[in-house]
Amino acid sequence: MTETREKYEVETAVVPVMQRQQFTPEQTALIKRVIAPEATDDELQLFIYQCERTGLDPFSRQIYFRKYTNKRTGKADMTILTGIDGYRLIADRTKKYAGNDDPAFAYDGTMPSEHPTAATATVWKLVGNKRCPFTATARWDEYYPGKERGFMWDKMPHLMLGKVAEALALRKAFPMELSGVYIKEEMDQADVVEVEKAEQPSPKTAQTPEKPKVKNNDNSPHWIDDTKTKGAVFAGLKRRGLDHDSACKLLAIDSFHNYTGTVSDFWTELDKALEAA
Repeated sequence: MTETREKYEVETAVVPVMQRQQFTPEQTALIKRVIAPEATDDELQLFIYQCERTGLDPFSRQIYFRKYTNKRTGKADMTILTGIDGYRLIADRTKKYAGNDDPAFAYDGTMPSEHPTAATATVWKLVGNKRCPFTATARWDEYYPGKERGFMWDKMPHLMLGKVAEALALRKAFPMELSGVYIKEEMDQADVVEVEKAEQPSPKTAQTPEKPKVKNNDNSPHWIDDTKTKGAVFAGLKRRGLDHDSACKLLAIDSFHNYTGTVSDFWTELDKALEAA
C-alpha cells in the first residue's frame, strides 16, 4: 500500500509529503501580515496547506489568497487563486502534460465582433503512452464581469476568455492536482465583492479615526499620503520588480495620486496588468 501511494504521488503534480516545503513560523507570520491579512486562523492553515500541496510560491505571487463577500448572502468566503501559468506549472510537474492548442474563438454573425462569444481550448495529456485531448469551452456571457469590473476584459477580450477556457480544460485533464484552486479570471464574474484588507492599527493609534483611502473631490487625503500605507505599497512594488513610474505606466496614470480606487483595487488592477503584459 505504501509503495503504491508513494508511486502515485510522484506521478502527480501534488508534491509528496516528504518533499513539501515547510514554512517557518516567520514565513507563516509574513503570509498572515502581507498576503492573507483578512484570513482567519483556519483559513490561513488551509491556504498554507494548498501552497505546500501544489508547490506554488505565495511570495512570488504564484498563488494568492482572496476573500469575497457574497452580495446575496452577505457571507465572506475564502478563495485560493493562481494565474494560468500556475496551472500550467502544476500540470507540467505531472510529467503527463503534453502541451495545449491555441484557443479557438466563436463570434456572433459572420464577422468578428468587439469580443468573442465563446472560446474553446484543448489541453493534451499522456494517458498510458497515448496523447489524449481534453477540450473545454468558456462562454462570454457566463464569465464577463460587466463594465464595472471588466476593464481588462474590455481591453483584451480574447486573452481573458482564452485563459478561462484553458483553465477549464486543464482542470478537466488534471482534476486531482487542480482541485480547490482557481484562476482570477474565473472569479471575476462571481456575484461577490472582494473584502478589502483592513490595516491593523497600533495600540497608540487604535482610537484615531482612519484617514480616507480614496481621493475625493473635496481634497481629502489620498491613501498614498498615509506613511504606513505608502511603505507597504512600495514594498509590494519592489517584490513585483516595479517602481513608481513603471506601475503608473501599467495603469495608464501619471502618479498614484491620479488613481481613484482603493488600495485593494490598486493591487488587483496592477496584478492583472502585469499578467497581461
